[in-house]
Amino acid sequence: MDPATSPFSRPLFDRPGPQVEEGFYRALLDVLPRLLADVDEYRSLWGPEDAGHDTEHLFDAGRITIEEQPEMDLAVVRGPSAGEWHPMAVHTRTAATRLLLVHGARVEFRYRYESWVQMASRRPALRVDLTALAGELTREDGAAGRWRFEGVEHITPRMYREGDVSILTPEDIRRRLEAALRAGAPAWNPYG
Repeated sequence: MDPATSPFSRPLFDRPGPQVEEGFYRALLDVLPRLLADVDEYRSLWGPEDAGHDTEHLFDAGRITIEEQPEMDLAVVRGPSAGEWHPMAVHTRTAATRLLLVHGARVEFRYRYESWVQMASRRPALRVDLTALAGELTREDGAAGRWRFEGVEHITPRMYREGDVSILTPEDIRRRLEAALRAGAPAWNPYG
């Protein structure tokens, strides 16, 4: 999905988000038989990210912690700076589908894939549109950069700050996020 390293042609990535995802899956179907026959042929595409998933030692040493709030389907994950651990490593440690990731001084929020689809085993909390919260955080942050929410229709959307590190504390961002999640109307409902 990274246009800089993808074996798929650039025009595939120059479409609106959902069309990129649809085009990507269609293109992937064409290469799937070769991929399944020899996954190592594609190691240059998946190897570096896969290596970043090996973060069990950081959990074991207490360098990554998870505080769960089951009533909100939220996990607050704190760990070292981005690059030292991959958010996917958290998925084996919590079932929460709303993740507030605190990477050192950087904060981002993610909806997990499970909240995008219909699950038979349980019903995750429905997605709330965080565009207004991103705008509020941008206005209050002041410094160069802005908060961006990718949209509830994406498979695993994020809310994050582009540019400089936020002047808002992770706890202030958390408090505002929790309020937005509690008060916001569902904006994505795969069941209805």
